This record gives sequence, C-alpha cells and structure tokens, in this order.
Amino acid sequence: MLDTNYLVAILQGNGVSELTVDMIDDPKTTAINAYELYYGARRSENPEKSFSKVNSLLKAIPVLTRNIDHFGRIKGLRCSSW
Repeated sequence: MLDTNYLVAILQGNGVSELTVDMIDDPKTTAINAYELYYGARRSENPEKSFSKVNSLLKAIPVLTRNIDHFGRIKGLRCSSW
C-alpha cells in the first residue's frame, strides 16, 4: 500500500523513481490518498500540470475503494474494491 507521502515523493522526483513502484509487489493506494493528491494539485502553483502528473500516476496504480461507482467515472483510473 503506497501512502500519500510516498506518492508525492514520486511526483516531485525526490529520490523515489517510478521504477521503485515496479519493484513493489502489487502496489496499490487508497481513495483517501488519491483525494489528497488531487487536493494538493488544486492548491499547487500550476494546477493543470499537477493534475496531469497525478492522473498519470494514478492510472498506473490501482486505487482501493468501496465506492467503485464514484471513482470508476474517472477516465483511466483503475479501481478495486477492498
């Protein structure tokens, strides 16, 4: 399970490359983490660029949620029910 701090480090390029995600067996994150990333993107200096980065990252990592109907509406987001 990848937490928000780890995901932000990937987005910012702070010593954590996306290749390390490939080394983790079956990486996933949560709907709360996804929300926190989108919230941070909205508050960033360049929201459009930040949203693009968050979208790309979350397309590569399944999001665990009980609300598949809601999150399933986000194009390209892979959701799994826990």
